[in-house]
Amino acid sequence: MFEYFFTSDKIKLGITKNNLIAIKGNNYKIKKKNYNEILEYRIENNKFISRYNMPIYIATYYFNNNKLIKFRFGFPNL
Repeated sequence: MFEYFFTSDKIKLGITKNNLIAIKGNNYKIKKKNYNEILEYRIENNKFISRYNMPIYIATYYFNNNKLIKFRFGFPNL
């Protein structure tokens, strides 16, 4: 088990939505669900995903009370 975990972009659980947007940018979609908000970033048609011969890479961030409580990233199951 990890005591502290963060991504190469320094994203970790507990950061605010504004901090995440400052790191990742404004190119996201917002969804509402059981959590207050879900931000989804999609990467398409660039060198990174073409290297892996995939059409898209998705990063999804789940917020509750403006704090990051969960995130997922990777290639979707096709």
